[in-house]
Amino acid sequence: MSQRPFVVRIVFAAVILFGAALVVPGFVEREPTRTPTPSTTRLVRSSRASVHTRADEPASEASVPAMEPVAVPFVAGDRALSAGDDASGLATRVESDGTVHILHARSLDLGLRLARAGRSHEPTRAPSALRVDEGRAVLDRGAIREWYVSAARGVEQGFDILTRPLASGLVTLELGVSGAVPVERGDGIVFASPDGTDLAAYRALVVSDATGRSLAASMRVVDGDIHIAFDDRDAEYPVRVDPFVSMLLGTLNAPMAEMSQNEGCGYAVSIRAALAVVGCPFAEGPGNETDAGAAYVFQEIAGTGFSFVQRLVPSIVVPNAHFGKSVVLNGRIVVGAPNQVVGAFGGAGAAYVFAANGANVWSEFSAVIPQDPSDSLNFGASVALEGDLLVVGAPNGSAAASVVSTGTVYLVDVALATPGFGPEFAGPMPAAGDGFGSSVAISTGHIAVGAPQRDQSSLLNAGAAYVYNTAGASAPSLAGTLLDPAPSAGSFFGYDVDIAFPTAVVGCPRANTARGTASGAVGVYEFTSAWARTDWLVAPDGLAADFLGTSVAIAGDAILAGSPATLNFSAATRGGAAYLFVDEGSAFTFAQKMRPSDTVNGDGVGFDVDLDRVANRVILGMPLDQVGNVVQAGSARVFDIPPFAFVRVGVHGGGTGSVLSVPDGILCPTDCVEPFGIGATLMLTPTPAAGSYLASVTGDCLSASCSLSVSVDRSVDFTFELKKANGVSCSAAVQCTSNNCVDGVCCNDGCAAGAADCQACSVLAGGMVDGTCGPLASAAASARVCHPSAGGCDPVETCVTTSTQCPADMKRASGYVCHPSLSSVCDPAETCDGASATCPTDLHAAATTLCDNGISCDGIARCNAVGQCVDGPAPTCLSDNNPCTVDVCVDPVGCINAMQPGCMVVDGGAVFVDAGLELDGSVDGSSEGGVPPPPTFRGQGGCSCQVAGSPPGATPARVSLAGLLAIMTLALARAARRPQRSRIKARK
Repeated sequence: MSQRPFVVRIVFAAVILFGAALVVPGFVEREPTRTPTPSTTRLVRSSRASVHTRADEPASEASVPAMEPVAVPFVAGDRALSAGDDASGLATRVESDGTVHILHARSLDLGLRLARAGRSHEPTRAPSALRVDEGRAVLDRGAIREWYVSAARGVEQGFDILTRPLASGLVTLELGVSGAVPVERGDGIVFASPDGTDLAAYRALVVSDATGRSLAASMRVVDGDIHIAFDDRDAEYPVRVDPFVSMLLGTLNAPMAEMSQNEGCGYAVSIRAALAVVGCPFAEGPGNETDAGAAYVFQEIAGTGFSFVQRLVPSIVVPNAHFGKSVVLNGRIVVGAPNQVVGAFGGAGAAYVFAANGANVWSEFSAVIPQDPSDSLNFGASVALEGDLLVVGAPNGSAAASVVSTGTVYLVDVALATPGFGPEFAGPMPAAGDGFGSSVAISTGHIAVGAPQRDQSSLLNAGAAYVYNTAGASAPSLAGTLLDPAPSAGSFFGYDVDIAFPTAVVGCPRANTARGTASGAVGVYEFTSAWARTDWLVAPDGLAADFLGTSVAIAGDAILAGSPATLNFSAATRGGAAYLFVDEGSAFTFAQKMRPSDTVNGDGVGFDVDLDRVANRVILGMPLDQVGNVVQAGSARVFDIPPFAFVRVGVHGGGTGSVLSVPDGILCPTDCVEPFGIGATLMLTPTPAAGSYLASVTGDCLSASCSLSVSVDRSVDFTFELKKANGVSCSAAVQCTSNNCVDGVCCNDGCAAGAADCQACSVLAGGMVDGTCGPLASAAASARVCHPSAGGCDPVETCVTTSTQCPADMKRASGYVCHPSLSSVCDPAETCDGASATCPTDLHAAATTLCDNGISCDGIARCNAVGQCVDGPAPTCLSDNNPCTVDVCVDPVGCINAMQPGCMVVDGGAVFVDAGLELDGSVDGSSEGGVPPPPTFRGQGGCSCQVAGSPPGATPARVSLAGLLAIMTLALARAARRPQRSRIKARK
């Protein structure tokens, strides 16, 4: 395998820009540069911003420190700015209204404006002046002086509060934000784009009083604004509030003074905690040695980002050595120079070990030179370090004299300045051109080796990877062969490898997947009793020629895979990215696409990647990045791994269905556990399959339309059931195959004829059969009123068993009596007109209207207030003082004094002569021969023959017995009839 010449960079750029076929062998010569630290740490959650302190000078008027002079990139108004020469690439523009724009040369336009300050959120004064003073842009706001300084690692912001605010409580500064979304993260705030890409960091808050004493303070995001609050009890004013804006954790590139075109910085990267190493294999040497190469060390400074620390070059700089094509940081720094000349052997290669002293100054500890150099050996093309054991790949090494250029791997003890070489080994059944050792990694004595040009049967360059066990520098033993179970020619499986035992990951950048030809993939292999593949990771938004798997890294529960030709932000930007996958317990699943917000076409983001799960950060190499005006100078970017929470979706029941999430991630039941960033809002949409319905939603969702706030792990269960046949009980139409749930059962149709409904679909509801809509059964029909009465002339209509329709709404016939008469005079009858439903008003004669029938003995009748004819009181007949008369009222005569038969007045009293006749006029049966017996006398008579009240000698009026009986009978009949006539008439 040939070494990678300078023109490979041009080939690589063409591949990225145009998605062309990869060029062999240049494409496969790249090096894994990580030695993962095993970790079982799960994904961390976000926390409140903490307070950092630093020893600033007191913030008094006299002692406000003069910041180091810089090329001040500050202007007022809308004039365009250059980014200046600071490594942060940030510039600042101040508007006349006090809004400060922090700019990046390509994408960031972050607007910050101090809106309120004090204890009760008082609006701040508009700036009265803008001036540049000793490298600072200063805005005077009365009692507050706001200032900005462009520093090497970003933009420093400051607020000098000159006098103590009134009242008590925390002092708060409220800053409005535009151009980005502020998100609390870790020890500060991150500014993100609307699509979630991190743009810049807001950290390193320091609040101090005039004596230099640090004050307790915090930064929070409240309703899209930033609130900085501090406790000023016992503080001496003025007080300085001093946060810092930086491009994330850092944009790592060579200092501008040392930078030149086509250096390829970022070709290899490595990160551990607060240190990072970036390889620049095509950098000029200090003596202008072409492509000698260099490596740069960066260190995080006080949480503000990574700053350049030192440039590493070998003790003897050799042109075209490509020092920096591989790097690893693990206690010490190892840098590979695979094209270095060794003796007479061009391209034999070497590796250099650097160690740091207490002041973090790195110096060359040892030079590792192959003991058996050969032309184009490429020793140092890949390196890995664990403790004192260095693993070095030489992809053009020869397994034996008869089998050349197969690739070999060396084990070297670097405990001492003089390296101790252990065994050199090749792959099983080696063949020329395998590229064995193109990538190497080590974890707890387990070594992973990639052979991306290994043929599989007749499939050229299908690739392979291997895992070996080793004890120290002893001869390793083959523990497992890792293969693509569906290999294809030219997929370069094993182009990069990494291992965190018992898990190994293998990059396959030209794998053909469902996402497209050469979209790329990453194989995940686990060791139990043997090595076996457990996952095959692809980019969820992958496209053809993305080359996912060009680089891979694993640490703890996370895998990072580089895809240097994937799309970014627009269809015209194949700038590359890295994909983060996290372990949700049973599989690795996609978590986030990571790329700089200023990515442009052809940057090659993710050509190499590294991952530190303990510090929760990643580094992405972008060797074709243009830095300022320097073309393809290359750089690297450091990102925090954001906190995630898992959302688990369950699909249950006898039916089938799917659940889709927005943002993308969940497509259940295919992938039902996904990580989402803390603070995300997730929409879950369940969709039943044909023949099924959504029966229930439980867990963290309460309805089918589900919106989740991802603040902690979430779990939702959707139950799908098969739809039901007609006649089966139901509660909703969606449950039925007919989509009709009527009367508690699935029905053959909607069974609804409007308000006049004389039909049913279940026996329980009165129908004749379950599941078929039809007329009501007899009892239900007669009981169901479908047209209630609207008045006295509108009868009630009920259903009939012969029709599902209600009978017509009929009216009473004309002349139908709807208000019967109580009295012909007092209350005449009212009748319907045949058209109106309402009976005419019930009219009555006026009270006291005469309604007498002409009979004297029942009194004079009159109408009452409710239409009844009521009799007046009967006349009282006066006595004639004759004891032989009866004083009685007889119609039509009126009152009379009727003589009682057989009565005579004797001495003023009544004496009755009984002639043997009964009262009914018949002859007493005791007589014989029809001869009446002699009369008998009853009564005592009176004391004289004069009848009281009668004139002397007057004869009393007499009435026959029959007449008296007739009078009495008539009187009794009248008496019996009188109550009946006065009874109140019944009405309908």
